[in-house]
Amino acid sequence: MNKAPAAVASVMIVIIVLAAIALVYASWQAPEPDRIVASATIALAAATLILAIVAFYQIQEARREHRETQRISLIQIEESRRQHQETQRASFLPLVIPMGNVDQYKDALLDQTTLWNLSETRALTIFVKNVGSGVASNIVGAILPSDDPNPLDTSRIFSLYFPHPIAKNDAYPVKAVFQRGNMFILPTNRLSNRITQVPLYAPANDFSPLRLSLTYSDLLGLKHASVFDFTRDGVWEQKHILNEISQDLAEMSEEFFKEYIQ
Repeated sequence: MNKAPAAVASVMIVIIVLAAIALVYASWQAPEPDRIVASATIALAAATLILAIVAFYQIQEARREHRETQRISLIQIEESRRQHQETQRASFLPLVIPMGNVDQYKDALLDQTTLWNLSETRALTIFVKNVGSGVASNIVGAILPSDDPNPLDTSRIFSLYFPHPIAKNDAYPVKAVFQRGNMFILPTNRLSNRITQVPLYAPANDFSPLRLSLTYSDLLGLKHASVFDFTRDGVWEQKHILNEISQDLAEMSEEFFKEYIQ
């Protein structure tokens, strides 16, 4: 109970008790008939006091219960709104993944030295598919090795800027051509060179020579990412699915370039 109502109740009790004492004292000083009237008045005052106190506390309890009911209702409304938003987001959530092996350069991809010495290799082609529950747009991708190239040496970077949205669960995968260069990536020792906490470069091991990072947007404008490593078995191995990221690869590339030239 709040302190203010309790203080009011205490004052009421003190006033009524003092009044009752005054009536008792007056009744003993009065003649016999007046004493009877005074006693009745005292009894009525006591009953009134009891009823007033009971009513006061009932009102306060009702108010407390009403406030608690309102609080619970607000919590339930907020939870319902949150669940609705999550359901809505899930219904628009895309998931773009690579399908099958890389094109005719698959053998070269399994040998980094050969790959990065193939000056005639201007593009790498893979197939991607949207297996999520919503349309994927603003699709940007990067294929990077596990080493740390000079940021101005874009020959070690294959990038994709896909111009068209990909509908969910298309019957056939979409051809995605990754062009050499066209994207500015900072060295791996920079903490900013990550999608959230996931590095853009492949891990420093012999089993996964390349890493594919894809970023894309849903119909709500939220950005997401999927990260796969190309293994020496010639398959794409899923590493990370990241939802509601702060920047896509195009924004990161632009920021990297501005940071580098400063």
